[in-house]
Amino acid sequence: MTGHMNDKIAYSIFDELSQERPFYEVATRWQRLLNLIIDTVGYTIFYIIILFICFLAEAIVDENGTKVEQFFLGDEGDFMFISYTIYVIYFTVLEGFAKGLTLGKRITGTVAVQRDLTPITFAQAFFRSCARLVPFEVISGFTDKTWHDVWTKTMVIKRSRNSTPAADAPGRHAGEKRNS
Repeated sequence: MTGHMNDKIAYSIFDELSQERPFYEVATRWQRLLNLIIDTVGYTIFYIIILFICFLAEAIVDENGTKVEQFFLGDEGDFMFISYTIYVIYFTVLEGFAKGLTLGKRITGTVAVQRDLTPITFAQAFFRSCARLVPFEVISGFTDKTWHDVWTKTMVIKRSRNSTPAADAPGRHAGEKRNS
């Protein structure tokens, strides 16, 4: 009878260990840096396109006398506000609708996910975008956790080839701590 009880304990432990849990591998700092560079170029191109469209609109219709140059390039405060607004819109739309993907993440094979490996929400994409505007936030990229990940309870992982973000990717089980 004692042997039977040990078999039950061993069996339940084996069952627990053999449950399928998704593996994931955290994106490297180099991948994150490359994401930043690619996404900055993408944002800059997007900003230039918006600026160009506004200049074209001004050339076509300038009824009230307000110049687009004054709006975009005049007062430094207006310029910063518009730049930051377009920045937040750009990243929120990309990460929100594409479930954690930006141009940089697509190219580097990474994706932003919640800590439980589910896709990020639109709200998390918005708050990640806003958090990137915090002065010196980019410096947190030299640590294990960027501030915009910590504050929004997200992380960037390497994407698998399957349809789900983390299925079958080499690395750790969901919920395991990072060893650095």
